[in-house]
Amino acid sequence: MGYLPWNEWIVLALFLVGMGAGSYMIAYVMLVRGADVRRIRSGFYLSAPLVVLGLLILLFDLGRPERFINVLLHFNPESMMNLGAFIQGTFVHVALLVAWWVYRGEMQSRRFKIVSLVGLVLAVAVGLYHGLLPASMPREGWNGALVAVMFLSSLLSGKAAIELSSGFSAAHHQHSSALLFAYAALLGVWFYTLFIGHVDERAVLAFLFGSWGLSLLFGAALLLSLLLPFTLTCKPFRGAVVLAALFEFGGAFMFKYGAILAGQLSFMKGL
Repeated sequence: MGYLPWNEWIVLALFLVGMGAGSYMIAYVMLVRGADVRRIRSGFYLSAPLVVLGLLILLFDLGRPERFINVLLHFNPESMMNLGAFIQGTFVHVALLVAWWVYRGEMQSRRFKIVSLVGLVLAVAVGLYHGLLPASMPREGWNGALVAVMFLSSLLSGKAAIELSSGFSAAHHQHSSALLFAYAALLGVWFYTLFIGHVDERAVLAFLFGSWGLSLLFGAALLLSLLLPFTLTCKPFRGAVVLAALFEFGGAFMFKYGAILAGQLSFMKGL
């Protein structure tokens, strides 16, 4: 078996961190819109633990977890890795503080409103970072269009986490379709930019859809994260939200896995 620099453990780490940031963003939007308090609580409670779990997986996969301390002690704003460590670490601290105030019932306090807004900015930064990091590397398939798709994928998985932890809510169906349509549109943009790109990018697209394994992976991702959830939201029933959330989980992870593989074409040819 060949070696992939970004393996399935790194994909899982990015998925969990993105889900944590996404759950915070969705919870904040629900807070502003006056949604069910139980669902708001779930989103804020889930955010920090998911990000911490993802970062721990990432650190141990690197083989030298203690190097993370050096990253924090020697901050370099010009380094994407250093910047990402700072943003994600700061977000965890803010998200924990927000979750504590939610637990204490202080969601109407002035300090909660200020700090939770700071947390929203950091959550958005974390979501964007997970797209900007691969896009900043000179590899085929990881272009600028991938940033928005990865961001929407984090929102989708974060929403799914809230659905699974808080159960059925009819309000789910009011905003799911818009998010799913946006996700589908951005996926189409990413594929189109590969199609009209330079030779290496077109080679990635040809390899993705020319390999039955990767074609099956992307097909399953689209089916689970888009088609089945959209069908369930059209004719909702009591178990539809949980079922759609499970589909969105699987589809979002499969897409991130396929997208990360897409940028490692030169390594994959040797597998």
